Amino acid sequence: MSDLTKTEVIEVDAEGEIIDNHLMDSDEINEAVNEGRFIVKNGWTNRLFHPKFDHLSKKWVEGLTVEEIKNKQIEIEDQHSKPLDGEMNAIALMELTESILGGK
Repeated sequence: MSDLTKTEVIEVDAEGEIIDNHLMDSDEINEAVNEGRFIVKNGWTNRLFHPKFDHLSKKWVEGLTVEEIKNKQIEIEDQHSKPLDGEMNAIALMELTESILGGK
């Protein structure tokens, strides 16, 4: 008798790109593999911008180029330095209050 406990798995294509996440028991996993689908039982543990499964090494790797990673890091830094909407509203309210009350 097989184990019917559902496990989270990741289906990838022949290039290692993620297709979908599934909950499957061992019978469903075996059936999917027999159909020629690529089912990965373990996810990645390190930070990856674009996780991609390397079928040869059986490991998750970064799917972006070095240049694409640099661009993503710049986007993240820009987002962190950009004021939030709430902060912008607070600044505008302070400036409006100063102008109404005769501040600077």
